[in-house]
Amino acid sequence: MKEDKIHLLIKEAIGLAPDFRKQFSRIKINSESKLTPHQYYSLILINKHEKLSMGEIADKLGVSNQQITRIMDGLVDLRLVERFVDPTNRRLVQSKINDNGKKVIREYEKALSQNWVTELSVLTIEEIEASIEHLKALNKILEKTAFPRVH
Repeated sequence: MKEDKIHLLIKEAIGLAPDFRKQFSRIKINSESKLTPHQYYSLILINKHEKLSMGEIADKLGVSNQQITRIMDGLVDLRLVERFVDPTNRRLVQSKINDNGKKVIREYEKALSQNWVTELSVLTIEEIEASIEHLKALNKILEKTAFPRVH
């Protein structure tokens, strides 16, 4: 019985993922920077954690080290992040978001928020409140699991 419910939960989550990702990917911002979804996600991760190693970013995004190198090279070329060698471990390359990257994040969050306000305006206040509670509960569930998540 419990396993059947878990399978139903997984099915619902899988069904949600493509639409949720599509919403994030279709956001148009006024920035000169034309970033890929992985570059945006990388910026968001680095911004939340202040600094991350290439391996940590790759792990959190679920991409290979080779892919993250290309993603980060693009962000460095666009002058949105800076790479530096960790002073305590010279083999570890860290990335840190700079002011330009923070500006792009703000623009992106503003555009995302504007888009979602329009999309979600069809909901009743009760549906919005219920959605907030369900998302909070989902975040608590994810904290109990071994799934990697952005804090």
